[in-house]
Amino acid sequence: MVSERGIEPNPDKIKAFLEMNPPSSYKDIKKLTRCLVALSRFISKYGEQNLPFFKNLRKALTNKFHWDDEFYTDFEDLKQYLGSPQLLSCPKEGEKLQLYLAVVKRAINNMLFAFALIVSARKLKPYFESHAIAVITDRSLKRILTNPALSGRMTTWAVELSEFDITYPPRRSMKAQVLADNVED
Repeated sequence: MVSERGIEPNPDKIKAFLEMNPPSSYKDIKKLTRCLVALSRFISKYGEQNLPFFKNLRKALTNKFHWDDEFYTDFEDLKQYLGSPQLLSCPKEGEKLQLYLAVVKRAINNMLFAFALIVSARKLKPYFESHAIAVITDRSLKRILTNPALSGRMTTWAVELSEFDITYPPRRSMKAQVLADNVED
């Protein structure tokens, strides 16, 4: 829902999810995953948080569905998280934007990171065109995209991304950042 404050999740979709009982069948899991997809832009670490639900969707196809305490806890945690929805607001003009790219540890290869970046650039083109973007990730995307031995698709993506003001600062570890924050105070 778009308002003067920014973009907020549709309250009806949030309400439907909060009132939902834990899934007990294939049909229920499909309903759950559809709700999650509709709210995906408001869920931090969407893929990681929803992995248990998508795994159960696959298991339900083979009649190996089992909703144990861990999955019930994940479901309740997600309900609690969505109970206080986030607000997406417009960036200030000239402000440098940060794009965090993260893929769960089971990711296949670095090409997924480059693909995530190109999809983000295409979907958020007005932001990429009007702001400097800092892509923060634990992978060296700059090295990947400037590699002279790129495949055809990666070369096309690198050329497409070159039109934007994108930097790839190294991601600092959380421990180092906490230490730096405490030293500054």
